[in-house]
Amino acid sequence: MAKVFLFGSASVFGIPDVVTNELENLIKMYPDIEFLVGDKNGAESAFHKTLSAIGGRYKTKVYTLDKIPVNKFELDTVELKSAYLPDEKKAVIYIKDTEDILGEIEDIEKVEDVVYDRRYYEFLDRHLIGVCDIAICLWDGKSKGTFNNIQLLNIKGKKCYTYKLDI
Repeated sequence: MAKVFLFGSASVFGIPDVVTNELENLIKMYPDIEFLVGDKNGAESAFHKTLSAIGGRYKTKVYTLDKIPVNKFELDTVELKSAYLPDEKKAVIYIKDTEDILGEIEDIEKVEDVVYDRRYYEFLDRHLIGVCDIAICLWDGKSKGTFNNIQLLNIKGKKCYTYKLDI
């Protein structure tokens, strides 16, 4: 099964036709394709809407971390949770339904610090980068987080089809 990570800048609110056409082609060519998308506003929400409209609803998994997702398109959701371990001064991230631990964030002094740590916010994207085969990105040319994901994919030798949009 091919896994495609879809991500992009928060300032992107629509999917260009060329990308929609590419997604439709992928759905037709690869019946067992799976799209992995985060739950952020902007490009990720636009991917939710587009995939729902073009027949990708049952081929999409929306990943969320520590919050109840807004899922108006009724896409499958994978909920990740964090738990703070005070004696070890770390947070562990796990899959809610299975409780399989996916990773840890070390050197956290108190529970309140977890959500203020940059590693917490990067965890979901890094996890999806690790499990995907390729990625499709909508970048506004400014977002440092989106650019960082593009670089991480390149470092891991994973193809990232980047569409730079003028916003």
